[in-house]
Amino acid sequence: MNKLLLLLLITGNVYAERTLGIGEYRHGPDTSENVACEIALEKAKENAIISFLGQRIEVIEFENCKSEKCNYNKDTYTDVEGKITRLYDTKYEVLQKIGYRSCIAKIVADVDVVKNDINFAIYDNFYEFKHDKPVRFMGRSNTSGYITLFNRVGREYHKIYSMKFDSKDRGFTIPEKASKKRIVAYLELGQLHSKEMMMFVFTKRNQQFKNKYTENQMKSALFQIPVNDRKVVRRYVQIVPWHFGIFMITYMYC
Repeated sequence: MNKLLLLLLITGNVYAERTLGIGEYRHGPDTSENVACEIALEKAKENAIISFLGQRIEVIEFENCKSEKCNYNKDTYTDVEGKITRLYDTKYEVLQKIGYRSCIAKIVADVDVVKNDINFAIYDNFYEFKHDKPVRFMGRSNTSGYITLFNRVGREYHKIYSMKFDSKDRGFTIPEKASKKRIVAYLELGQLHSKEMMMFVFTKRNQQFKNKYTENQMKSALFQIPVNDRKVVRRYVQIVPWHFGIFMITYMYC
């Protein structure tokens, strides 16, 4: 038995006002002070938006049962849906600690709500794949744009497919029907269990995503894209062999 629950919780105000934001980035000797403070500034902007608007929280609960034994997983994601309309004041403080340095950015800014008119959806909530079998996803969008598919394994995101979408078609498949590329589920030798997630990122403009991100890097990359220019959908996946067990999956092009 497989169960998937999506719970959306939206908190916060709806009127723009001047707001304080604080961000900190700890770094070692390989990161320059300028770069560290730039990252701290982005964190301060995000903090100001969250402080004013609250957070849009997506809680994904997933239960996989074989006979009477169940594995329960729960992940929480935050999508910030606001923007800085004016930056009044920015201050930096650099601290030297044992083993690292820290840059702290403090800002005062006007924050406002951003209206997102993108209607991007993936049809199915749950996917089961088999080893060495092709994988295909289906969805729809009300506007043209670009779709990038990531596979999260552990705490890393791997880009596995990207495509341009024309809204005249309304619906889409990943991979595209006309594409010569295939996505194939592949079992790593010796792996007997998997908890993986697919993340579909829709953007109105073509984004140059890297092939691999950590969780923090992915969060930062998405934050750099204007809220009204992107939409993110997450789905759990697993592979079920012909006999007992659940296996780790990765994705490869053929």
